[in-house]
Order: sequence, then C-alpha cells, then structure tokens
Amino acid sequence: MQFRKTIISLAAGALLLVGTTSASAAPASTTDDSQTRIGSATGHTPPNQCSAADFRGDSRLGPKQLPIFGEVGRELSHYERTGDQPIQQFLDTWWDPSAQSGQGGWQYPPKDGYLINADGTPRRAVTPLNPGLEFDRFGNPTGNFASPQDTKYAARAIPPSNLDSTTDPGSCNYHAYRVLQTFSVYSGTIRPWFDQPGYGQQYQVVSALIPGAPVFDPDTDALPIQWLLDNKFVCSTTDLANHCP
Repeated sequence: MQFRKTIISLAAGALLLVGTTSASAAPASTTDDSQTRIGSATGHTPPNQCSAADFRGDSRLGPKQLPIFGEVGRELSHYERTGDQPIQQFLDTWWDPSAQSGQGGWQYPPKDGYLINADGTPRRAVTPLNPGLEFDRFGNPTGNFASPQDTKYAARAIPPSNLDSTTDPGSCNYHAYRVLQTFSVYSGTIRPWFDQPGYGQQYQVVSALIPGAPVFDPDTDALPIQWLLDNKFVCSTTDLANHCP
C-alpha cells in the first residue's frame, strides 16, 4: 500500500526532528473515510498507539487512529476496518441491533470461528503449547481465544471494536503472553468473517484439556486466560500484573 509506506516514511522523519512540532498527517481513507491510519481528534496520539477517540464516535468501529509502529502496528499492517464495504453496509451485515435484549451485538461465526468440515464439525486439533511459546490476543484476559504472536489482525477475522480499551486506550486492547508450563488447547484455521480474510491460526483454551481446571461455563467449556495467569501456566509480556520475570 503506497500510501501507508509514504505515511511511515513521513512519520519516521518527523521523529528525528528535535524541538519542533510534528505536523498532522493526512488520514488514509475511502470515500466514506472509513480507514483512518494516523491522526486523532487531538492530533497528539503517538504513532505506536491507538487513540482514545473512536472512529466517527462509534465504539463498534474501533479507535480513530490505528498505530503504524510497534508490535500492534505490525499486526495491523494492511488492515482495513470495514474490509471493502462502506461503513453502513458493514454494520448492516455484521451488527445485530436486536441481540443482547436489544442492546445490540456482533454476529459471530458458528463453530467458534473455525473452518468447517463437510460433516459440519470444526477443523480443530488438540495442540500442546510448550514453555517459551508466545501468543497474544486483542481483548482482556477474561476471554479464551488467542493467536500465535505476530498473527495479522486481518487474519484473526475479529471486529474493529476489539481494538478498543476503556482502561488503556493507547494499548489497543493488546495483551501478550509467554507459556511457563505445558498445557493443551484446541487450535485451527480461522474462517473469513467480518469482511476480513481470516486464515490465521487461533488457540481456544478450554477446561477439558487442562487437568484440574475448573469449569467456568458448562455450555462452552471456555477457560479464561486469567486462570492461566493466576495458576502460572503463562505470564504476561505486556501487563504489569502477572508480568514475566
């Protein structure tokens, strides 16, 4: 994407200027301005962080500014928040206003987002995660899905709102982990969804695959990553709590 390369070059040059005020970069946009890559409501969000302001003031669309530097910037490379669709068409396709008793919610894929076999079963396998392996997720540790570190955001096929954090907006809701002791997860290829290409790999943490783990949700068997942190199966490489030694 030539525009992105130009923005990165300009931003990198600006960082070399000492004692000067950086100029605002022009946002990358489609005809409906849906793909802002740099620049925020105040113009002061660092280029390795997400802005506190949401795009068009709508939390469903994620932060107005998306980073171009750092780990998150790399994972967001070539990401377009609404795919090839105009904003309203994207929301009409993927947002269900009647969900959650009228509060609205995303329409997530069936079978936990895996590719599906001809017989309707998800294409997943039990996979051991060994000490030293690093993985990450865009979402707090109460969730149970993650991907190998460096998986592109577009390959995860998750909505733009996953980049929003109410407690630390600049972090883009990004949390990374390192395995301390071996445990098993389900893993498999992610199906395209939310107008994203998918085909990254995902890890699904469930109670049944970890001896001694409690059952938090009898319907889904989801085991929160927070439990892995609390029980020293993993440590965090991004957060002060449970930080890796």
